[in-house]
Amino acid sequence: MSSLIKNVTFTAPITMEAYRLAEQFSRGQKDSEKAQQIRLNTLAVYAVNFYCQCMEIETELDKSYSWNSASRLLMNVADLQIKNVGKLECLPVLPNTRTCHISSEAWNNRIGYVVVQIDEEAWEATLLGFVEKVTKEELSLNQLNSLEDLLDTLEPVPVVSSFKNIISELEQGLVRLNQWFDGLFDGGWQPEKLVFASAFRSVRSADELEVNAAKVIRLGMQMPEHHVTLIVRQRKLSEEEIDIRLRLYPGNDSLYLADGVKLTVLDEFGEPIPTLEAEAKKVDNWLQLQFTASPGDQFCVKVTLEKNSITEKFVI
Repeated sequence: MSSLIKNVTFTAPITMEAYRLAEQFSRGQKDSEKAQQIRLNTLAVYAVNFYCQCMEIETELDKSYSWNSASRLLMNVADLQIKNVGKLECLPVLPNTRTCHISSEAWNNRIGYVVVQIDEEAWEATLLGFVEKVTKEELSLNQLNSLEDLLDTLEPVPVVSSFKNIISELEQGLVRLNQWFDGLFDGGWQPEKLVFASAFRSVRSADELEVNAAKVIRLGMQMPEHHVTLIVRQRKLSEEEIDIRLRLYPGNDSLYLADGVKLTVLDEFGEPIPTLEAEAKKVDNWLQLQFTASPGDQFCVKVTLEKNSITEKFVI
């Protein structure tokens, strides 16, 4: 594949939430081929939506055909509605594939086509490249243009001007909490109401000074049953003070957190803050930590289970 794709690519994580949506959308299909088509389409759209969030491009999933049950059943579509621009088709391919199939139903009313390689073993989806128009059902991957062309198509001036700064922060792994107040999420984080769309734990705040986001975390490559959901809730107490509340819930359909799972806050140098650590017991169904911070402050949140740990880095 590397000999075919020489342009800049972008790799997005395939989160548990993405898998859940893919399974939910494909559930009930008697035709296994159709079910697989819907699964891959959903994962591709999810990955491109994540990319758009990182690039500060507004999307409207609810206006996409791929997010409509009737359209998914009747057509082979994997579109993502870009706000005030149009529909972008997200074409899934498997690793070591040299061509991509494009349904004739997606030939018209599209601003472009982005090819997404779905690698479920690595839990990754890679945006390989982009073309603006298609005229046949098979597209060779060596015909793909760079993702920079995609940025020009979606929102040329503001996106390109800030591209280097955004990539720099992504490389550092910093999640910018101040952007959440503007509805911009990256690093796999999503509004809490989306992650817990059908769960009783979801809390939706109508206060514009508060914003909540969640991320599903997998602890250990060899232990797929150990998933947790980390929630960050932040509220502006003043222009110089932000209240931060962290909550950790069990993942999947578990009622309780795994015994011994830890939630720890680290300072900007990676040192644990003694007063900000909690450990789950056998009957705990959630953990919480709370503190205040100021704009520009950096901190880390570490989730640990036995020898496995995940650290998220934040800047206010």
